[in-house]
Amino acid sequence: DGLPDDAGAYPDWIELVNTADHPISTDGFALSDDQEQPRRWPLPDMTIQPDGHLTIFASGRDQTHLPGTALLPRDVPGLTAWLSTRDGLTPVPGQPDRIGTWYDVADPSMKAVQPNASQAPRLEQDPLTGAPLLAFDGGDDHLTLQLPETAGPFTLFCIAQPLALHEIDSQSPSGVDGTSGQRYLFGAEHGGDYEAGLGVSLGTNGISVYEHGSGYMPALAVLETRFDDGLQVFSVTVNEQQPTIGLNGNPGAQGFRSARNRTTAPVRIGLGPYGAFQGRIAEFLLYARALTESERQGVEAYLARRWALTFQPVLHASFSIENGRESVLLTNQQGEIIDFAPARPTPPDISIVRDPAAPEQWVFSENPTPGEANQGPYKASWLAPPTFSHPGGYYDSAFTLQLIPADPEAEIYFTNDGTEP
Repeated sequence: DGLPDDAGAYPDWIELVNTADHPISTDGFALSDDQEQPRRWPLPDMTIQPDGHLTIFASGRDQTHLPGTALLPRDVPGLTAWLSTRDGLTPVPGQPDRIGTWYDVADPSMKAVQPNASQAPRLEQDPLTGAPLLAFDGGDDHLTLQLPETAGPFTLFCIAQPLALHEIDSQSPSGVDGTSGQRYLFGAEHGGDYEAGLGVSLGTNGISVYEHGSGYMPALAVLETRFDDGLQVFSVTVNEQQPTIGLNGNPGAQGFRSARNRTTAPVRIGLGPYGAFQGRIAEFLLYARALTESERQGVEAYLARRWALTFQPVLHASFSIENGRESVLLTNQQGEIIDFAPARPTPPDISIVRDPAAPEQWVFSENPTPGEANQGPYKASWLAPPTFSHPGGYYDSAFTLQLIPADPEAEIYFTNDGTEP
């Protein structure tokens, strides 16, 4: 599957490693796939720490997404609800580890409630900051927001940590895929025949936005990714009936436009009509307007700082790599080529890396580890599968079958009883 980018796609990627004993600025360096244009994509001004890694997607999109300037949420117009586990948690009577009421940071009349102790989320502690978190069991734990109905346009933010996979459905403007396999962090209300309620399913493998109405529960926006351990900051913006997912300071997936006349924001936290969230929640914010890109990045940057989280920039080079036909060049501030990865045909989900035992040599790695040190095992070459002289199928007469190796010096081992050679 490779490494997913911020839009859930799987382009090729390039990794730079600082092997020096001091930080290095990338200002003035450039990447290219063309020796005639050695400075085709200048790197943004960033710092790579000693033994640090910087990953760039070779998608051809030419985009640089760096963390925004932090904005205090209440300074951004349109805030209608802000719930934080750092404030306003009240246990169910007689159950100190079960939270029955979660009050708004600024307005105590706004709150999320669960009077039933057996369905109330548990109180846990964030290992990074020591602050309290709400833990949902993936069964029936949930809270219900008590606030005026909010219809699109709107923007919601959440800091959460998923602990279970959810089903990744194809992004679509129609269908009922959301009725199974989901982990609804925010449950979608039923909008009837003409309207829809918005829901968000969050798993360790991505985020999906659904709408719910009569005979209608499609995945309008889908962001497939792999979450690291710990809290994640994400947002969903609905503007002109079209949802967009933001994740950890970066723009994510833009969804299909809704087929319904109106979309309402969710009011249930931790549970939907067709699935429950398993994981932890730290913050929830709702704005009764579609925030701009800079506002969204600013609020996410504030939330990240508040919870001691670090956003990784997402970089997309202006070129893509033609497998086996293009080298990748790294040039310095003077335009000199200081390193390059040779053009070598590479199978899917295999990377070419410098051999740790002999850095002047390039080898194949079966276990790509973007953002981390290479782990091996390594191979000096990679054989393509042999070809067969006849296509597979049933034959009614004998013939001679030839197995033709990609390398004439290769040896082919085979069995005729289905066992491993």
